[in-house]
Amino acid sequence: MRYIALFLLFFATVVTSSFADGLPQSPYIYVIGEGKISVFPDRITLEAGIEAKDEDAKKAKDELTEKSVKFYQLMKKLGLEEKSIVSESVTISILRDREAKKDYYRTYQSFWITVTDINNASGIINGIMESALCSKFAVAKIYSSKENDLQDVLLAKALENARAKADKIANSTNSKILSVFAVSPVDFTRIKESMLFKTWRNVAGGEWGQSGNAAITLSITEKTLSLDVHVIFLIEPAK
Repeated sequence: MRYIALFLLFFATVVTSSFADGLPQSPYIYVIGEGKISVFPDRITLEAGIEAKDEDAKKAKDELTEKSVKFYQLMKKLGLEEKSIVSESVTISILRDREAKKDYYRTYQSFWITVTDINNASGIINGIMESALCSKFAVAKIYSSKENDLQDVLLAKALENARAKADKIANSTNSKILSVFAVSPVDFTRIKESMLFKTWRNVAGGEWGQSGNAAITLSITEKTLSLDVHVIFLIEPAK
């Protein structure tokens, strides 16, 4: 991966120093190569938040501490290890009740939970919601743990696709490809605005929903990872 990153960085540097508008002065073919891989999600990230309110700051903190202990106990009961839970710092804010003309202290703490047992995900989600411990709860992300490892494969597929498109154009125009002039993850006319490394485009890998007080049903579906590369090939008339 480091080699490929350096390779792209080299071409991006050549592009910015060689031409101002992002395009060569000699004949060329400009194509966008597409790389796609289908993967089945095996990870789910959940976001949960607990809170406590009281006119007394200490009581609000103590109540939140009690809820935090209960939260970790619930996670253990649901089969989640403590290492799969990341907690954020406790925040304290003051809320004004204008009708009662009183100030309340609100303490809040959020948690990020990684679920690796996809088959038990619906049970975990329902268990958290039924506990009524959380003032905030959401399915933050459904993904595959292999996504980072597949970046090189995606790039290779995108470059292969770009070459196939260029060959097709060259054959139909009686041209010959000489070399690759430049490779970029963004449009060459915008390369000075955005240098390297395009964000993943992820097609949905699952959904969840709830009707009334009915239990959550989590549907996990295959997702597609995709990556585009912009490639310029220098050409000359075929002899």
